[in-house]
Amino acid sequence: MKAQTPKSSSDVQQRIADMKQKWGTPASADTVKNPFAHNSAVTDSGKIIYQHICSVCHGSGGKGDGVAAAGLDVRPADHTSAF
Repeated sequence: MKAQTPKSSSDVQQRIADMKQKWGTPASADTVKNPFAHNSAVTDSGKIIYQHICSVCHGSGGKGDGVAAAGLDVRPADHTSAF
């Protein structure tokens, strides 16, 4: 089944609700905050790891257009989209 790009924010919200129901996500998950959101050492490290490991397939901009993407049976995810 091919993933579809949501057309609007209401589509995104519906997909999130569907996934929460499918996975049995507790309501408390809605209030969880990223503990590393403002930690530049962690985000800088993550950027380096992404460039070395992930960008080959996902591309340096995260659009799924890396140099190895064309040789894959399944297109790499576009990390710039909601899904």
